[in-house]
Amino acid sequence: MPFIPRLKSNKRNITHNESVRKKMYNKSAWRKIRQAYIFQHPLCEKCLEESPKRITPAEHVHHIKSFMTANTEEKMTELLLDWDNLMSVCHNCHNQLHNEEMKGKK
Repeated sequence: MPFIPRLKSNKRNITHNESVRKKMYNKSAWRKIRQAYIFQHPLCEKCLEESPKRITPAEHVHHIKSFMTANTEEKMTELLLDWDNLMSVCHNCHNQLHNEEMKGKK
């Protein structure tokens, strides 16, 4: 019978990804651009897009293209701080966007 090797656990990569994500979000440049973006876009852009009469305050600044898709720290930082890659969203829309992303990965 042929030997089929077991796949290694992905726990290490997940932990590494989380530490990288935290490192990126802890940058002062990110905190400043996030604050400036949400100041200029105080309403949920997704709610406004779906129904211009629906006015919901934004709570999060979402990256349209995740900076975690980049393969170098320089490119990650570029995506992290790219004004055109940001979107202010309410809590519900933020969860919805991430759920859609997770479905796309499966």
